[in-house]
Amino acid sequence: MYSFSRTNKRICTNKKRRTSFLNLIECGREQIPIFADVLKNLTTDFHAIPTFKKQNLRIPLACCSYYKWKHVGVDKIVKLCPTNTAAHEEAENLLESYSSDLLAVLCGDYTEESDKCEKIISKIPGWKKPLRWNNFILPMIEILESIDDAASLP
Repeated sequence: MYSFSRTNKRICTNKKRRTSFLNLIECGREQIPIFADVLKNLTTDFHAIPTFKKQNLRIPLACCSYYKWKHVGVDKIVKLCPTNTAAHEEAENLLESYSSDLLAVLCGDYTEESDKCEKIISKIPGWKKPLRWNNFILPMIEILESIDDAASLP
């Protein structure tokens, strides 16, 4: 939560950051439902991950899902505003700012630059039930809670 409040404070208090953020909003405002769909897809993955049998892969799956949907969102900005590189950069910066603290701690070797995600991303189970939460934060907590302490021992 600290990352969210820190990032929002920077947007509100730093003129350059605020201008970049408003530029991003101007670029994508007509297509807000597209970005809501990306967030819903991430949230859906996070609902399904606690049901994955191998507990030791649940956190890596969450990391890989986040990176996947982050790229989808940024790619949509690039397609919407192909010449607005400032909006592309702000989308990347915004997502990085919101998530970097948590991902740096949790993801370990499953980084955005790693090819490890390619090997496991397809293992995320499907989720056909209604979503219990409309954001990814509480499902992420459920992922963490779904891991038995004994499962993390060698």
